Amino acid sequence: MKICLYTETALPELGGQALAVDALARQLIALGHQPVVVAPRKRQSAGQEHPRTPYPLVYHPRVYSTRWFVHCYGLWLARLHRVWNFDVVHCHSTYPNGYVAAVCKELKGVPLVITSHGSDVDALSLLSRKPQLLPRYVQALRSAQAVVALSSAGARLLHQIDSSARIIQIPNGVDARALAAPQPRPETLPPAIQPNQYMLFLGRLVERKGADLVVAALAATAAEHKLMLVVAGQGPQEQSLRKLAGQAGVAERVFFVGRVEGQPKLWLLQNALCTVLPSRTSEGFPLCVLESFAAGRPVLATRIPGLEELVSPGQTGWLVAPDDSSALARGISNVAADRQQALAMGCNAQRWAQRYDWRRVALRYLELFSRLLAQRVVLGRRYHGIQPTAAYA
Repeated sequence: MKICLYTETALPELGGQALAVDALARQLIALGHQPVVVAPRKRQSAGQEHPRTPYPLVYHPRVYSTRWFVHCYGLWLARLHRVWNFDVVHCHSTYPNGYVAAVCKELKGVPLVITSHGSDVDALSLLSRKPQLLPRYVQALRSAQAVVALSSAGARLLHQIDSSARIIQIPNGVDARALAAPQPRPETLPPAIQPNQYMLFLGRLVERKGADLVVAALAATAAEHKLMLVVAGQGPQEQSLRKLAGQAGVAERVFFVGRVEGQPKLWLLQNALCTVLPSRTSEGFPLCVLESFAAGRPVLATRIPGLEELVSPGQTGWLVAPDDSSALARGISNVAADRQQALAMGCNAQRWAQRYDWRRVALRYLELFSRLLAQRVVLGRRYHGIQPTAAYA
């Protein structure tokens, strides 16, 4: 099966969608299929090279406007379709990707699947800022033979946009085996970062992710414990976070390690006392929760859509009120007060994560694709006056 994975962002970016698409593509190859990843080109960072991937990775020109001439990017999909003859087009994000595929005339008859990762439809999405795009969102959702939500919260948001959309739920996945395999300590980490002595924040340093809340909460509880905070990620808030840590008197206990991937990321996940996700708004289905669970570590998170479905209080972590540093401080105190409980919850979380192994997730997508292709055959036979065989009836 030749599958076009049309995504908003791809490697070398490290966001959740880019990593999910990469993992899905690799599993599809392992299962004997041919994925092609297509994405708009991002502005190149210094030293950033085209990544080596086991699948074709094709960039088209950057989207300069999210409103004007968006349909023109369908020309690139049409060109690729002429080369690859896709069996399925799988778009990641309702808009613009799903819309571009929906209006591409050369893709008519090719099953269209749209996976919403949440950020395309949540309270901070493009749609909330530009409500005039609503008809395009609706057109994309109605054109898709299946719309995949990562969580029930995501399904509700999609249903609000178009109640007739054919919505199913398939979660993100995780490489459970790799995350469970013990890793050697990276030589680049500061010596002060020791196993079970730190909390890990892993993500973009932007306001919605709430890293500032963790720094403030750590400062409020500093006299009670000796926990440290490792901040792994990059973003526009980094300098203000460093300043906040200094002003709060915890600069020596907050370590900014920048963007991490590969073995350093695995070690940090496996050796944290817990991972902390203090997001202010809804999350689609954050990979770092699954990664933390698969690494055997619980999660301290805010009680918001997308997180409250994943974290079971007392079993795999803790949930606190969102955008509330005092509530987060109480959560940190609970973590520090009973570290054996945190380790026990990590074991529960690791067992729970097995059900989200990427291979299982990829098989669910393949089952969906196969069903849609079979339906296309049936419709084609009926259109030409041929009765379907028992295999398709």
